[in-house]
Amino acid sequence: MIPIALSVGIVVLRRLNRRKRKILVLGSVNIDLFVDLEKDNVVEFGEDISVNVNGIKGSTLRSEEFLAKIKPQLKDAPKSSDRFLLSMKGKFVEATGGKGANTSAAAATSGRFCEFIGNFGKLSDNTSIFKDLNTYGNVSVDRCQIIPDISTGTAFIMKFPDGDNTIALIGGANQAKWVVDRPGVR
Repeated sequence: MIPIALSVGIVVLRRLNRRKRKILVLGSVNIDLFVDLEKDNVVEFGEDISVNVNGIKGSTLRSEEFLAKIKPQLKDAPKSSDRFLLSMKGKFVEATGGKGANTSAAAATSGRFCEFIGNFGKLSDNTSIFKDLNTYGNVSVDRCQIIPDISTGTAFIMKFPDGDNTIALIGGANQAKWVVDRPGVR
């Protein structure tokens, strides 16, 4: 039979261990760019390109798929789907996104220590993402990688007047190979 003081100590120790558990999230991070579409559901690109996106309403597409779907509306096909998408015009509202980053922030708001591991691109200004992860849950990003010569993943979220949307994604650093033999990564 276990003495009462010892059994109480074991229960307290178990509760302390549960509280100290860490949450580790490996995943994607995006710069989400929201744009409200007008009634005609036309998106402007570059100098003089207008595209009606009604035919892809409700879709989530990689940049290559997005370009393939709208190609019949274009006179000349762009060489780079990412560059074409980055030429989108509009009044954008920026937010932090990506399944990994959003999961980390949500997990950290529960009061547990959370660490996010993902890839950021050096060509992007990631300041607001790091600030959001710190503000919305004090998420540790110490072991994230900054990948040179690439941008952070970007999601263009085109919001239709009826509330539906279409999302076009540039994978960016999310698609970069993870380097596991660097200092600090276990």
